Amino acid sequence: MKILKTDLDGVSNATNNSNYTMLAVYAQYIVNDTQSAIQENDQYTVSPKLQDAQKEWRLALQDYNSAGQFLLQGANEAKNGTVGAENFQKAGTLRSSGTGHLQKASELAGIT
Repeated sequence: MKILKTDLDGVSNATNNSNYTMLAVYAQYIVNDTQSAIQENDQYTVSPKLQDAQKEWRLALQDYNSAGQFLLQGANEAKNGTVGAENFQKAGTLRSSGTGHLQKASELAGIT
């Protein structure tokens, strides 16, 4: 989660500065880091009590991964002079969905 937060902070800073080159870099970090986290998650077998939390965590990672992919496409379009608004909108929707899954995973795991 710490790595993902760093990636998302980088996206936020790049967005605030309209730095589409750095936005593309951090979007790629999100894609790579979430893919690694999904692979790591899939290696674990958790107790029945935590299985639903693990599923929600995986759904969150998948949404963040997809958001990163759309963000990367939008950043590359913006670098090339195209607006990229549709991809940015999809990324925002997926990020919100990922956050919802993350909150649900935390509740199910008893973290919140």
